[in-house]
Amino acid sequence: MPTTFAQLVLFVTMLTPGLVYTLKRERNTPSRALSAFRETAEILLVSVIANIAALLLLSVCRVLLPGLTPDVGEMVQGSGDYVRSHYRLLALWAGGLLATSTLLAFLAADGRVLNAAARSLRRPHRTPPDAFASAWWSLFQEEHDGPVHVGCHLEDGSYVAGMLRSFNRDSNDTADRELTLTGPITYRAPGSTRAQLLDGVGAAAVSARRITLMTVGFLAGDEPLPEPELTNRTVPNPP
Repeated sequence: MPTTFAQLVLFVTMLTPGLVYTLKRERNTPSRALSAFRETAEILLVSVIANIAALLLLSVCRVLLPGLTPDVGEMVQGSGDYVRSHYRLLALWAGGLLATSTLLAFLAADGRVLNAAARSLRRPHRTPPDAFASAWWSLFQEEHDGPVHVGCHLEDGSYVAGMLRSFNRDSNDTADRELTLTGPITYRAPGSTRAQLLDGVGAAAVSARRITLMTVGFLAGDEPLPEPELTNRTVPNPP
């Protein structure tokens, strides 16, 4: 463990790539509880790999641009004179390497980057499904990257639909969670066969406990969102 302030700053800085990776993954993967050991090990491993990759990049730059890169051997073997005389160059490269390793960790945490890279190489690639993904995550995140239209048949016989705004990312398919829809919001009262557009309603929250059937429609990136012409459309009752 670090014993001085400088060592503490260096320790925290070296763990920055792993921390960025973890925070990015939390936004792009199902939420699940992990032990402190598991989280710490993940941060350490990612940081080590990302920092090694950045150092390899420094080695390549050292071969190609020896006059513009720091001499690590001289810095390690010297008595400190090299660091004092080249502190600006060392600080510049240290910041650049940290930024590079952090960027690599950030990109590694986003499966969409791999998909885009595969498409640019014209090779089929699909991010494997998360083993801890809930049914909601599989429908809303893994199946489609564009806008998602969601229709919910509720236990009282009513129906509500709209564009997906957000949903609970818990990996467990529990009833104590909600999803939110944004306008246009379509609603059908219990016992009716006609769904009407709710004027003045821009969003709605739906409890998973009340849903008996959910329908999901995937829209293309350039496909327009549902228009008010959907008013009074017929929505059949679920079987």
